[in-house]
Amino acid sequence: MNSYFLEEVRKMTEIENPVITSRAASAIYLSLKALGKKGKVILPSTICLSPIMASKLAGYEIVFVGVHQFQMDLTSAAKMINSDSEIRAILIPQLYGYPIPAMDFFWGEIAHRDILVIEDLAQSWGRSRLSTLEGKPTLVTIHSFGEAKFFSKVRCGVLTTHDASFKREIDEVNAKIKFDDIKKFQQAGQNYRIAYSDFLRSTKELKLWQEFIDQAITVDPVLYIPKLPLPDFDYSISLNLSDRILEQNSRHFELMKLLASMPSMVLPDFETSEFPIWRSTVRVEPKYRDQIVRRLRAHSLPVSTWYRAMHKYTPVGWENSVKPDLSSAEVFENEVINFFIDESTPLSYADSVKLILAEVFE
Repeated sequence: MNSYFLEEVRKMTEIENPVITSRAASAIYLSLKALGKKGKVILPSTICLSPIMASKLAGYEIVFVGVHQFQMDLTSAAKMINSDSEIRAILIPQLYGYPIPAMDFFWGEIAHRDILVIEDLAQSWGRSRLSTLEGKPTLVTIHSFGEAKFFSKVRCGVLTTHDASFKREIDEVNAKIKFDDIKKFQQAGQNYRIAYSDFLRSTKELKLWQEFIDQAITVDPVLYIPKLPLPDFDYSISLNLSDRILEQNSRHFELMKLLASMPSMVLPDFETSEFPIWRSTVRVEPKYRDQIVRRLRAHSLPVSTWYRAMHKYTPVGWENSVKPDLSSAEVFENEVINFFIDESTPLSYADSVKLILAEVFE
């Protein structure tokens, strides 16, 4: 790993010895394996495919929770943790880079439980948001670099923890992984992708999910590859990461002010200018969302409707048999829309979005 990039990671996380993995999902897998317990892991239904694969390949039963505003419903998650002794871990992603409401309340509710909290900052930025909270369970923080992330010029995951004893467990698991294990992970990942894509092909909404099928088939295996170098890239791009994020965030802030002025747009409840965000993500009535997406794509402007309510599309046997009320995630998947601003987005993007929104809401 290039020393310049590693130094940037150390500054970003304030951790001297971060664990570098082949991808963020690999870091999730490694964390769960290091826990050394079988049982259940809580994931938000509104999430991408990779954490689901990582959790299942690590041997855990998946329990999905719904959505509150733009993030996972931590009130429901806390109730699950306190009522089910088989829950060993929870993954808390800061979706779209937005902060999670009521985090202090949730932390206090679960402080007595011996569980692993995986703070997923794949779409966020900077040091741990949770490491200063008191009475905490074991905590690891995951960062991600790669395609569709803050920086796409390098692809890797970064795992950090302030818990020295758990860091030793992680190092021990890492040291024991052998090439034969990697082949097993590859096959397991491929089997899941096949099952997942076959399941989607059987749904009536095939055309709507074609993009997701392609992702399911082509995504790299969830695995951790020790002692192998990461792909080369222009490491000079990795310097001054924080400055680059602030530059992108200023563009997001201007776009979010535009979105806030539009009818039917629901925005997260926080001061955008004070928090680095990954996507300008809002909720809007489905009839408007479909028009916006169609017109933006007709002009080759980046936009997405991530994420799906994954409990609907996970093959039978991968999810928990007891299903809580996940209707909030199903409503969310029909309302969410993501406007892209990253290193490659043209400076004229916001002006183009403004014109299209004016046409839709005229």
